[in-house]
Parts: sequence; structure tokens; C-alpha cells
Amino acid sequence: MNFSLTDEQLQIREMAAGLFTDFSHENRAGKLDSFWDPALWAELVDTGLCALLLPGEVGGAELGMTELISVLQEQGKALAAAPLWRHALACAALSRFAPALLDALDSTQPLALTLDSALSGRIDGHSVMVSGEVAALAVTPQTRHALLQLELGGDARLMLVELSAFERTAGVLTQGEAVWQLNADGLLLGTAQLLPPEAHAWVYARACACIAALQLGVAEGAQAMTVAHLSEREQFGRKLGSFQAVAQRMGDGFIAIEALRSVLWQLVWRLDAGVDIGTAAQVAKYWASETGNRIAHSAQHLHGGTGSDLSYPLHRFFLAARALELELGGAAAQIAALADIIKHNENWRAAE
Repeated sequence: MNFSLTDEQLQIREMAAGLFTDFSHENRAGKLDSFWDPALWAELVDTGLCALLLPGEVGGAELGMTELISVLQEQGKALAAAPLWRHALACAALSRFAPALLDALDSTQPLALTLDSALSGRIDGHSVMVSGEVAALAVTPQTRHALLQLELGGDARLMLVELSAFERTAGVLTQGEAVWQLNADGLLLGTAQLLPPEAHAWVYARACACIAALQLGVAEGAQAMTVAHLSEREQFGRKLGSFQAVAQRMGDGFIAIEALRSVLWQLVWRLDAGVDIGTAAQVAKYWASETGNRIAHSAQHLHGGTGSDLSYPLHRFFLAARALELELGGAAAQIAALADIIKHNENWRAAE
């Protein structure tokens, strides 16, 4: 059995690594007013990296999650400012479940996506009456449409909406990403904008993989920065990295990163192979939360006072890891979801 990436997959990863290095936090993000780099987005469109999951007839590369995950991991390492995973996944979902809706959009404009909302809907003829709110939808200045989750008849559904139809309040997340709070009270939207019920589970599993891939890249970036610092900084006449307690803590971080990598690639393989993923999505998201938290705090601690200096880039890794940790729920939320799955799975329940 061969677990290696193909030559084409390696070329995509190398191209992404080079692009994100050019637009990394060191070169660009510190100069931007928000978590949005229009020049980087133009490059992602031109290179086709934002259309990896799309079919060829709409300008896509007809590739899978393996390729997208490799790209997102490199983005996480560089902290490059682009809403890549949300746009790529939203476009892929529309292409698969509602191609007519995708045809009506400009796919070069970034699409927003959230699976965390308090929207509910009720079908009224050919319309859906939508009420509730989305607390924080990540957007860019070019975002016009979003794929939103709403509760409809007791099920979680996805709906493509035009953001101008909602009441909007602007905000900013701690890592600098612009968001809108959306509010609706009896807003009427067409039922044609609804995706079929199976679309939600399809998107959710892939969203967990995307977040885990970004978190893996962020963790690797923070870990590499910490290794460099510990190799250079001296205390009591010795390199900091030579102290046993420091080496042990870095070792714990390495184990956490490899655990995340393992569960992430198991999930990605299952998604691309089309086999049952079981609880792989929740497990990957759990490890993404745990690993991100562990590495971010360890890196901050081992940098000492330097880590608290806002002119030093480490704090951006900390904020990015925290945001990814909480996306779709943190570690405790994933444990609760896993417990619920086990509770309602007759094959896994202990004999009463």
C-alpha cells in the first residue's frame, strides 16, 4: 500500500507553498487592515487553487480533498490571508447539489460559508420564511453571497443567500478577520435557493477536514518558530532548547502534531475514497482543537516575553489557532458530539 502523494499532488503543494510564502504574514499580513489580501485572492483565482474541487466544465481542476488539504496546510503555515476553504467548499457544494445556483454566480468573487447559525426557516408555498441570526459570518469586501445553515423542519439545511437581504452589523474577529452579524425576521427567500438535505452532512465533514488542515499548518508554523527561538536564545550560558523540561514540552507538541496529521489524513482518505467516514470528522476536529490549543500556548510560553511583543509574529499564530479551535465547536463540543453518536449507535452501546 502506497501512502505517498502523486507527482501532481506534490506539484500542487509546492506551488501553494511558494505562493503562500510570498504572501505570508511576514511579507503581507502585518501590512493589511483586515484578514483579506486582494492580490493573493487574484493569484488563487489565476492559478486555479480556489477551484480544485470543481468539475472541468465550470473551470475546475476536478481534484479531491487530498489536494485541497495539502494547499490549506501550506496556507496555515504562512498565515496567508484568504477565505480559501470556505469559498472552495461552498462552490463545490453548489456544483454537486445545485449547479444552476453556481452558474448564476461569479465564482471569482469569494463566497462565504458558515455551519454555525441560529437561523430557522418555515416553508410557505414557494418561499422559505427565515428568522434568527448568524452571530459572525466571515466576509471580505467582495463577498456578495453566502451558504448558510438553517434549521428547517427539524433538520439542518444549507441555503444560498444574497447578503444584502439581511440586516447586517459589521465586526472584526480577534485575528483580524472581518465578519457580519446577520439578522432576519420573517425574511422571504425562494425555495430554489435551498440545497437538498444530504448537502449538509457532505459539507460538514469536509469543513472539519479543512479546519483541521489549516490548524495543522498553523501548529507546524508555530512549532518551527519556537524551535528556531530555542536554538538561538541562551539562558544561564546554555541554549534554551538544551534544557530537559523544554525539550520534553517540544516533544509533547511534536506528538500532538503527528496525531492531528494521522486523523486528518484518515478522514481525507475516507472522503476521497467515498467510504463511510464514521466519526472521523468529529475526531479530526477534536484533535485540531486540542493540538492548536497545546501548540499555541506552548509556543507563547517558551518564547517568554518575546511572545507577547506585537511586533513579533508569534501572536498571529496564537490568534489563528484560537479561532480555528473554536470554529464548529471546540474540543468539549466534539467530545459531546461523539458521545451522542455512541449513545445512539446500537452496535457501540454497552449492554444494559
